[in-house]
Amino acid sequence: ALAAARKVGIEGTAFTLVLAGGVLRHPSQLLPDAIIDCVRTTSPLVRPTRCRFEPIIGVLFSALEAARVAIDDALLEKLVPTIPGPALFKTSLDYSNK
Repeated sequence: ALAAARKVGIEGTAFTLVLAGGVLRHPSQLLPDAIIDCVRTTSPLVRPTRCRFEPIIGVLFSALEAARVAIDDALLEKLVPTIPGPALFKTSLDYSNK
């Protein structure tokens, strides 16, 4: 995250850090906290947030934008109910013997 902020020239600014993806779905906060702490070393005003959608939905949004489709509330109202639930994106097995 810090390298990406440097690459796009926002290091040191108050930017939103979006945390998303399967590895960040784990119940432990150790990894997200470590990422945020690392970024805050040079960008103390960073605003961490969890993503509303799985990362693949960003690909869909990019394709829609490339097709010059406005991503507005009306589109989201139609699209969101069709997005698969978290179970589809689960990438690990539960070995907790619940």
